[in-house]
Formats: sequence, structure tokens, C-alpha cells
Amino acid sequence: MEKFDMLGPFELNEEGIDGNVPESPGVYALGYLDEDDSFVVCYVGRSDDILNEKLTGWVDAIARYTHFQYVTTESAQEAFIQECHNYHDYGGSDILYNSNHPYRTEKTDWVCPRCPFYGR
Repeated sequence: MEKFDMLGPFELNEEGIDGNVPESPGVYALGYLDEDDSFVVCYVGRSDDILNEKLTGWVDAIARYTHFQYVTTESAQEAFIQECHNYHDYGGSDILYNSNHPYRTEKTDWVCPRCPFYGR
């Protein structure tokens, strides 16, 4: 699967989300801008259905998360696979604030393309 270039960063507020993010499945990264205005990724996630709503739930949730990046996907499975790639690319739980490997949607047999977490 190809690596997706995420759009953004955008401010993590209702205007930044509603003005940029469609209602579709997708993946996102939350973080902040450093002193050089470079986006620092702190957390990665996904939405299997409405990315716009998922991001809206993060507004004002954690002060450190001031910006986000995202990319839409064609399906929930594609979002899961891309979230796994992002999780590993950005250092997993050793570096990210994600406490666990991305979960797979119930009643699926999806596997992580990068590790044996779900038993390839």
C-alpha cells in the first residue's frame, strides 16, 4: 500500500476541521507547531466512517494538541492499514502518546502490515 501524504497542518478547532475535513473515513495526526513552525506529531488515529466528527472530539481535549494533519481513505480497512503505518513510522508507543497499537474493527481479520500484532 502506498504511503499517504497528509494534508495540513491545520489548527485543531472547529473552523480548522469544518473548513478542511470531509465526512469520510481517514487517518489523522495530532500535535503542535515547534519554534520553527514544523509540525510535531504526538498522536495518530483514524476514523472508520466520519473523520470530521472524530477530529471534532479532540478539540480542547488536550492542550498540547493544537494542530492536526489528515488524509481521507476509501474504506475503513484502508484507514486501519494507514493508521498502522503511521503508528510505526512515528515511533509507536515509545515516542507517541498512543498507549496501544491501532485496534482493528470488531468482526474483521485485518492484520498490521508492519508487525505481527494481530498474528500475520
